[in-house]
Amino acid sequence: MAIDKGKAIEFNGRNCSKEKDFDCVHGVRPSPRDEKLMYEVKIVTDFAAAHNLRNFRGRCENLHGHNWKVEVVVRGDRLDQAGVLLDFGELKQATRQVLQQVDHQYLNDLPYFKERNPSSEHIARFLFESLAARINGDHRWVFSVSAWESKDSCATYYGESR
Repeated sequence: MAIDKGKAIEFNGRNCSKEKDFDCVHGVRPSPRDEKLMYEVKIVTDFAAAHNLRNFRGRCENLHGHNWKVEVVVRGDRLDQAGVLLDFGELKQATRQVLQQVDHQYLNDLPYFKERNPSSEHIARFLFESLAARINGDHRWVFSVSAWESKDSCATYYGESR
């Protein structure tokens, strides 16, 4: 089907042909920071740990474990002299170092989780903050970390990454 370029394109009643800064595909205006984003790298890894959720009122209050899948996304606005945002090996090494703190541990005993429930949300935040301290630079930053506690359930933390 051909698109008639002379006709106005509409999205939820908006005339997209007249609004240059409106993304008609996604229905949003990009933020100034999003307009600068050019590159993104992602790694996927995993760890195993036990925990129980305090004040949960359900089965997860009992001691249990997961094999968490972790996704780490780093974004940046320029590449280095080698033409990469961040070497995958460097990102994997930093992530392995952070995961050593939680892998095969009882999460409730770790200092970060003494005052916070070791939920997938807080695990994603812990990993995000730990990785941001190691990875963030002038032109790159941790954008998000997702912690998958099962094949169909995850929590993602975005936070202040810059």
